[in-house]
Amino acid sequence: VVLSLRSAISADGTVDAETPAAANLAAPAGGQASHAEATASSVERLWPNLARLKGAVVELDEGFAALELGDQPGPHGREWTYQKEAWFDSGDVTVVEDAESPASPSKALRYRFSEGRTGGGSPARAVNRGSKPYKHLYIGFYVKWNVPWDEHRVLDKILYWGEQDRITAGQNPGQFFVFRQAGLIRVNLQFAQDYEGQPHRRDAHRMIPQPAAGEERLAATRIDDGKWHLVEIICNQSTDGTPNGRLRVWVDNVLQFDFKNVRFNPSRDALFRGLDLDPVWGGIGDRKQQTDYLYFDHLLMAGSNEEQD
Repeated sequence: VVLSLRSAISADGTVDAETPAAANLAAPAGGQASHAEATASSVERLWPNLARLKGAVVELDEGFAALELGDQPGPHGREWTYQKEAWFDSGDVTVVEDAESPASPSKALRYRFSEGRTGGGSPARAVNRGSKPYKHLYIGFYVKWNVPWDEHRVLDKILYWGEQDRITAGQNPGQFFVFRQAGLIRVNLQFAQDYEGQPHRRDAHRMIPQPAAGEERLAATRIDDGKWHLVEIICNQSTDGTPNGRLRVWVDNVLQFDFKNVRFNPSRDALFRGLDLDPVWGGIGDRKQQTDYLYFDHLLMAGSNEEQD
């Protein structure tokens, strides 16, 4: 099944399973399905936890089908911007054929990490700042690491998201990020104020859960190099500076974390906005012992300002 969610959203960007599906949606075995049935089924299969976000509005639906990401604007006309010159021309980031790509038709965005590369940077950084701010955010993406992946001894970052107030102030909004560590997916709420009543310095990294404190996991789905994995995140903002926010992370539709009582902002409601596709190898220090490749097949971001369960 090949699906862009633009075929399943209404004119205002909200998810609408009754909107006719794209013409190339596959019908289930044994008969023809209606367009609405095919669309709803395909959205649920590709993004199984998107429906948990009530009133979801799709802000970014990127299939990486074109070399220039700006050629594929979102449903509201918003596009990517690039933080480094000639980021495609270097050859470190390009769109390649991948017959096993699960969501987009045989295309994938590939990052190259050359042998000898030092820790602490990514080949390139793509930034989406045009999305509207939301109280609640969904991020889903398909990702694959080559076999075998040379994992940094500290962590391998994947992407960041942040808050509207930091963008308005001209600061880097990427204060929250998802990363790989020891073959597992983890999250970092670098600028969150506290979790379960445990305060920390605002300028200190807050890895949730902290490695020293144990995993505190609901599940531990290991990353299998060479295979596509689906990572989904739902982040619910705290209100009035109280610790009532929530963060959930799924890997391959298995819930890994469900952190409650998170206070993201110390004093007020702050809306989530923006996303950075910036896969940093590290941590700092170390050098790549081999040339590695990281692939993204599809990336979806949706938001909602509706009351959530």
